[in-house]
Amino acid sequence: MTNIFITTNDQIKTEYFNLRLKIFKQELFWEKYESNIELDKKSHLLVATNELDEVIAGVQILLSKDSDRMANESERYSYAKVFEKNGVLLGSFAEIDNMIIEQSHRKLNIIENLIENIVSFLRQNKVVFLICVQSESRSRLYSKVLKKYGALAFIKEPWSSLEQYNFSKDFLTIYKL
Repeated sequence: MTNIFITTNDQIKTEYFNLRLKIFKQELFWEKYESNIELDKKSHLLVATNELDEVIAGVQILLSKDSDRMANESERYSYAKVFEKNGVLLGSFAEIDNMIIEQSHRKLNIIENLIENIVSFLRQNKVVFLICVQSESRSRLYSKVLKKYGALAFIKEPWSSLEQYNFSKDFLTIYKL
């Protein structure tokens, strides 16, 4: 049985960060990946554990009220500019980042359970918009699952292509909760 919860436990966080590093470097070959310690500290961490209480999945949730800059923002890429360009008033928003699932547990139900818990957490925190920056295939998957929970994508555009991620092409998707 899988347990999914927000954690503040340092040992569980360390397990997640180690699993993230392993997946990013060994499976995705992001050799130049370095964690952002400041954002790691500010983010809420949702994890899934197995029956042995080992971390098998997780995702970072960063609330706009907790940070001046989100994980995938920079001088060049600003969420406020995207909202403005699309004529949307900037409300409270959150970004999810670094969703990882241990290879032997990569099944749709784990992703659905993580996303269901993300949406519940965001609604409890009165978040209006969810922002995701990911590959196009993951964007399609998130959109399909988020739709089950009433979240609809209304902005999708190309975002960044960075060396540390092997120049993979990412897309920004904004969902209304």
